[in-house]
Amino acid sequence: MATRKRPARGLIEPPGHDGPDLLEPPERALLEPAGTGASLRDLVGRLGRDTSELLRGEIALAKLEMRDTMAGMARDSAGLAIGLALVLGGGLALLAAIIIVLGNLVGAYWASALIVAVVLLGIGAVVAMAALRRIRGREVAPKETLESLREDRQWAADEAREMRRELKGGEG
Repeated sequence: MATRKRPARGLIEPPGHDGPDLLEPPERALLEPAGTGASLRDLVGRLGRDTSELLRGEIALAKLEMRDTMAGMARDSAGLAIGLALVLGGGLALLAAIIIVLGNLVGAYWASALIVAVVLLGIGAVVAMAALRRIRGREVAPKETLESLREDRQWAADEAREMRRELKGGEG
C-alpha cells in the first residue's frame, strides 16, 4: 500500500479520497458513512457549536462595519464643524471691511451691513447643506454582514432540509 503525505495545516481527507487535500476537520465528519460512530447527538452538538461560532463571526463583522461607518461619520462631522467655523470667521473678517466700503458707496452703513449679512448667511447655508447631504447619504446598516446573514440563513435551511431527508431515509 502506498503511503500518502500527511495533509498540510490540519487538513484531512474523507475515507477513500484520492484527490487533493481540501477539507478541514469539521467537513470530514459530514462525509463519514453512517454507523462510523457519529451519533445524531454528536451531529446536533457539532451543529450547535458551528452555529455559535458562525454567529460570533457575524457579530464581529457587524462590529467592524459599524466602526468603519462611525469613523466616516466622525470625519464628515468634523468637516461640517470646520466648514461652519470658517464661514463664521470669514464672515466676521469680511464684515468690517465690506460694511465700511459699501457704507461709503451707499451712504448708509446699516444697508451695507444688511447686504453683507445676507451674502454670508447664503454661503454658510450652502456649505452646511452640502455636509449634511453627505452625512445623510451614508449607509449606516452593515451591508456585508446582512448579506452574509442571508447566505447563512439559506445555508442553514438547506442543511436542515438535507438532515431531515437523511433521517427520513434512514427510518425506512
